[in-house]
Amino acid sequence: MTSDSAAFMFEEKSTTTNDEFFEISNTGDIMAVLNGWTVRKTTTGGVIFNGTFTSGEISAGSSVIISPDANSVKAMGATMILDAETMS
Repeated sequence: MTSDSAAFMFEEKSTTTNDEFFEISNTGDIMAVLNGWTVRKTTTGGVIFNGTFTSGEISAGSSVIISPDANSVKAMGATMILDAETMS
């Protein structure tokens, strides 16, 4: 399995603070299982988010968006979204 992390994307003129997201793409030819993968957001002040996937899959050739507010990102037209707040 090969996976690539896309650039961090955000809505530059947003009026909310939770519509930031990132996308993980599986460029391989088999399904990527996300169990045990960790996502960490770090700033100069230290870690402010640290979560581990307990489930989730990315089909070969597909992508998934991860956001702290899945509903906000869905409103922008995205379809396959994992809510970062449900990670353990």
